[in-house]
Amino acid sequence: METEKKYDTSKLSFCLAVLSISLFLTSYSVINGIIPQMRDALGVTEAQAELLSTTPSLTALITLILSPWLARFFGFKKVIGAGLLLVGVTAFVPMFVNSYGAVMVARVLFGMGLGLYNSLAITQVQLLFSGDRRATMLGIRGATENLGQAIMTALVSVLFAWAGWHGAFGVYLFALPVLVWFWIKVPDIKIAADGSSNIDDELKDQHFPSKTNPIMFVFCAFAALYMIIFNSVNVRFAAIAQETQGKDYDSSVIISVGILFAVAAGFVYGF
Repeated sequence: METEKKYDTSKLSFCLAVLSISLFLTSYSVINGIIPQMRDALGVTEAQAELLSTTPSLTALITLILSPWLARFFGFKKVIGAGLLLVGVTAFVPMFVNSYGAVMVARVLFGMGLGLYNSLAITQVQLLFSGDRRATMLGIRGATENLGQAIMTALVSVLFAWAGWHGAFGVYLFALPVLVWFWIKVPDIKIAADGSSNIDDELKDQHFPSKTNPIMFVFCAFAALYMIIFNSVNVRFAAIAQETQGKDYDSSVIISVGILFAVAAGFVYGF
């Protein structure tokens, strides 16, 4: 495939545009702090309310599996753009309706939007950068996920205090300006059938192993176990905090502070 280079990877604006889409990848859980209030407002059980937080991570798996094929067919930019658009547009439903079913449908579509570009956010860093800069950008990209989660969790607390649980979902509307910025700054990536791309990123001068080291599957198993434990605690934390601190207690700020430690770890990676 013919390569082209119409971008400067050393520019801060370009790097930030590439990283910005990762701000929302773990944002499905930013509403955990207001789950008790949503439970009471919607008249559902604790388990049903918690599903509004956990369901997007499950539906994301559907489009996560399909996204590499979609990216090969339509190009990276269109698939990532569609994912960000879903993240932003689906915020309007819980902002204005009081139906648990409608909110759940919106959360299902929201999760599918995240899944559309979850893996592509990593792949595009691998394709657009090389060498030490790639390692650094991958680390910062991981930190950006946690940074976005921390900032958005704190914003949920502010929006909740100002406009209730409906208004808290307005935090996802930030995906729309991020989409515009990404669309303007980042070039499209197209992958040919032979695995080559239209991006001149020095990949042809680098070599990758043809097989995955078996130890990586062990690391994946430990990572999965960690995420199961972390998300289980994270989802139930708000309810526990409300029982001990009072019905109107908002635990979003405390949750966001805890996430900042993950941000620090991500920035260390690659340096």
